Order: sequence, then structure tokens, then C-alpha cells
Amino acid sequence: MVGSANLKKIFKQETGTSIMTYFKTIKMDTAKEWLAGHQKSITEIANQLGFSSSHHFSTAFKKSTGLSPTDYYKQLITIK
Repeated sequence: MVGSANLKKIFKQETGTSIMTYFKTIKMDTAKEWLAGHQKSITEIANQLGFSSSHHFSTAFKKSTGLSPTDYYKQLITIK
């Protein structure tokens, strides 16, 4: 059996990133896909990805990408 501290250490050694950073990356990649496909609203994305509010999601998204979810979507449709 592996303790949580040891698991975190092994994960970081193997991947070069923390478990939390890894999951945040997966969440933001999923959000980008949903925004690009215009599959869900920002509120739906926030809820389905486990954020406490759409504001919290938007803040995290902007921190990750440099753009708000709305600006990210607008940039995508401008490129197409």
C-alpha cells in the first residue's frame, strides 16, 4: 500500500508535475474542447467540471489560458 505523500512524490517523479496540476490541466483541456464545440454553456461547464461557480471557473480558465472563456470562444470563431 502506498501512502498519499509517497504517491504524490512518485507521481511527480514520473510525470514531472503534481497530481493537482495534472487534474487542473485535464479540466482546462476539457473546457477548451467543450467551448470549441460550443457544446455547453459556461455555467454547465463549470458545474460539470466541479467548480463551485461559473465565476470560479472563469477565473481559473483565465489563469490557465490568459483569456476568459468568452474571449477564448470568440478567438476560436475568429480563427475559423
